Amino acid sequence: MSKTIKVKIVTPNSILFNAKTSMVIIPGEFGEFGVLPNHQLLIANLQAGMIRISMGGAIIKYFVDGGIAEVTGKRVNIVTEFAIEATNFHSQEINEKIATLNAAIKTEMIITKIDIIKLAITRHESLLNCLAS
Repeated sequence: MSKTIKVKIVTPNSILFNAKTSMVIIPGEFGEFGVLPNHQLLIANLQAGMIRISMGGAIIKYFVDGGIAEVTGKRVNIVTEFAIEATNFHSQEINEKIATLNAAIKTEMIITKIDIIKLAITRHESLLNCLAS
Protein backbone atom coordinates (compact mmCIF):
# COMPACT_ATOMS: atom_id res chain seq x y z
CA MET A 1 0.00 0.00 0.00
CA SER A 2 1.50 3.31 -1.14
CA LYS A 3 2.08 6.09 1.40
CA THR A 4 2.05 8.87 -1.18
CA ILE A 5 -0.30 10.21 -3.80
CA LYS A 6 0.75 12.25 -6.84
CA VAL A 7 -0.87 15.69 -7.03
CA LYS A 8 -0.90 17.79 -10.17
CA ILE A 9 -2.38 21.30 -10.50
CA VAL A 10 -2.86 22.39 -14.10
CA THR A 11 -3.97 25.71 -15.61
CA PRO A 12 -4.30 26.59 -19.30
CA ASN A 13 -0.83 28.16 -19.13
CA SER A 14 1.20 25.69 -17.08
CA ILE A 15 1.56 22.85 -14.64
CA LEU A 16 1.89 24.68 -11.32
CA PHE A 17 2.45 21.70 -9.07
CA ASN A 18 3.43 18.10 -9.78
CA ALA A 19 4.76 16.01 -6.90
CA LYS A 20 4.10 13.09 -4.58
CA THR A 21 2.47 14.08 -1.30
CA SER A 22 1.06 12.45 1.79
CA MET A 23 -2.32 14.23 1.69
CA VAL A 24 -4.21 17.03 -0.05
CA ILE A 25 -7.27 19.00 1.09
CA ILE A 26 -9.42 20.35 -1.74
CA PRO A 27 -12.21 22.98 -1.76
CA GLY A 28 -15.04 20.95 -3.26
CA GLU A 29 -18.34 22.33 -4.47
CA PHE A 30 -20.07 20.95 -1.35
CA GLY A 31 -17.24 21.63 1.10
CA GLU A 32 -13.63 20.69 1.65
CA PHE A 33 -12.52 17.09 1.34
CA GLY A 34 -9.26 15.34 2.07
CA VAL A 35 -7.51 12.86 -0.18
CA LEU A 36 -5.07 10.24 1.08
CA PRO A 37 -3.26 7.53 -0.90
CA ASN A 38 -5.61 4.78 -2.14
CA HIS A 39 -8.64 7.10 -2.13
CA GLN A 40 -11.73 5.92 -4.00
CA LEU A 41 -12.35 7.20 -7.52
CA LEU A 42 -13.94 10.63 -7.52
CA ILE A 43 -14.56 13.55 -9.86
CA ALA A 44 -15.57 16.78 -8.11
CA ASN A 45 -16.35 20.35 -9.06
CA LEU A 46 -14.29 22.85 -7.11
CA GLN A 47 -15.29 26.16 -5.63
CA ALA A 48 -12.95 29.09 -5.10
CA GLY A 49 -10.75 28.24 -2.16
CA MET A 50 -7.44 27.00 -0.84
CA ILE A 51 -5.84 23.67 -1.75
CA ARG A 52 -3.57 22.50 1.07
CA ILE A 53 -0.90 19.95 0.21
CA SER A 54 1.02 18.08 2.95
CA MET A 55 4.66 17.44 2.07
CA GLY A 56 7.23 16.31 4.60
CA GLY A 57 5.66 18.16 7.52
CA ALA A 58 5.11 21.36 5.51
CA ILE A 59 1.83 22.65 4.09
CA ILE A 60 1.89 24.13 0.60
CA LYS A 61 -1.11 26.26 -0.33
CA TYR A 62 -2.60 27.06 -3.72
CA PHE A 63 -5.60 29.31 -4.23
CA VAL A 64 -7.92 28.13 -7.04
CA ASP A 65 -10.86 29.90 -8.59
CA GLY A 66 -13.00 26.80 -9.14
CA GLY A 67 -12.18 23.90 -11.44
CA ILE A 68 -12.39 20.12 -11.46
CA ALA A 69 -10.56 17.48 -9.42
CA GLU A 70 -10.08 13.91 -10.63
CA VAL A 71 -9.08 11.56 -7.84
CA THR A 72 -7.81 8.00 -8.17
CA GLY A 73 -6.02 5.87 -5.61
CA LYS A 74 -2.64 6.97 -6.98
CA ARG A 75 -3.14 10.54 -8.18
CA VAL A 76 -5.11 13.77 -7.98
CA ASN A 77 -5.40 15.92 -11.09
CA ILE A 78 -6.73 19.42 -10.48
CA VAL A 79 -7.65 21.45 -13.54
CA THR A 80 -8.49 25.11 -13.03
CA GLU A 81 -8.52 28.29 -15.05
CA PHE A 82 -6.77 30.23 -12.29
CA ALA A 83 -4.45 29.11 -9.52
CA ILE A 84 -1.74 30.84 -7.56
CA GLU A 85 0.72 29.53 -4.99
CA ALA A 86 -0.38 31.20 -1.76
CA THR A 87 1.81 29.66 0.93
CA ASN A 88 3.64 32.91 1.69
CA PHE A 89 1.04 35.48 0.64
CA HIS A 90 0.14 38.25 3.03
CA SER A 91 -3.05 40.32 3.08
CA GLN A 92 -1.12 43.55 2.55
CA GLU A 93 0.31 42.31 -0.79
CA ILE A 94 -3.14 41.36 -2.03
CA ASN A 95 -4.67 44.67 -0.91
CA GLU A 96 -1.91 46.51 -2.81
CA LYS A 97 -2.61 44.44 -5.93
CA ILE A 98 -6.36 45.18 -5.66
CA ALA A 99 -5.59 48.91 -5.32
CA THR A 100 -3.36 48.76 -8.41
CA LEU A 101 -6.09 46.97 -10.38
CA ASN A 102 -8.71 49.50 -9.24
CA ALA A 103 -6.44 52.34 -10.42
CA ALA A 104 -5.92 50.60 -13.77
CA ILE A 105 -9.65 50.17 -14.34
CA LYS A 106 -10.18 53.95 -14.04
CA THR A 107 -7.84 54.69 -16.94
CA GLU A 108 -8.72 51.76 -19.21
CA MET A 109 -10.93 52.54 -22.22
CA ILE A 110 -11.31 49.11 -23.84
CA ILE A 111 -14.32 47.16 -22.53
CA THR A 112 -12.70 43.70 -22.78
CA LYS A 113 -9.65 44.88 -20.85
CA ILE A 114 -11.96 46.37 -18.19
CA ASP A 115 -13.69 42.99 -17.88
CA ILE A 116 -10.34 41.23 -17.49
CA ILE A 117 -9.32 43.68 -14.76
CA LYS A 118 -12.66 43.19 -12.98
CA LEU A 119 -12.12 39.41 -13.07
CA ALA A 120 -8.63 39.85 -11.60
CA ILE A 121 -10.07 42.04 -8.83
CA THR A 122 -12.71 39.40 -8.02
CA ARG A 123 -10.08 36.65 -7.90
CA HIS A 124 -7.80 38.66 -5.60
CA GLU A 125 -10.72 39.51 -3.31
CA SER A 126 -11.55 35.77 -3.11
CA LEU A 127 -7.91 35.05 -2.25
CA LEU A 128 -8.02 37.73 0.43
CA ASN A 129 -11.16 36.15 1.91
CA CYS A 130 -9.50 32.71 1.97
CA LEU A 131 -6.46 34.07 3.79
CA ALA A 132 -8.69 35.79 6.34
CA SER A 133 -10.51 32.55 7.23
